[in-house]
Amino acid sequence: MSLFVSLSWSRFPLWVVALLAGGLGFGALGVALGALAREVRAASLLAILLALPIAFLALVPSGAVATAYYDAIRVVSALFPFRAALDATDAALNDSGGMGGALAHLAALVVGWSVIARVALQRFA
Repeated sequence: MSLFVSLSWSRFPLWVVALLAGGLGFGALGVALGALAREVRAASLLAILLALPIAFLALVPSGAVATAYYDAIRVVSALFPFRAALDATDAALNDSGGMGGALAHLAALVVGWSVIARVALQRFA
């Protein structure tokens, strides 16, 4: 990546924090989907069918659609770690604002999806 843009290597610890927080968010989501599906093939299919549209929604910029649609997209995107992980990584790489909000959002998603996974495991086990 440093071939195309200049990177501030002094921010490397922030890159690691952003990637670890994003990984925890995606891990909690994956465990919850696996617990809800209860079968490997069904969980994989559910993850792909859910992840691809949500990942695309996280990339919609604020002026691309009408305000009402953008607000709906933000609500749906807030339930999944895609946008929060993107914001945390962007803040770590580009110093584009604080990482605190994105990391707090990812922490809340980890807790929420972990609770859903725990309830699903207790209910279906």
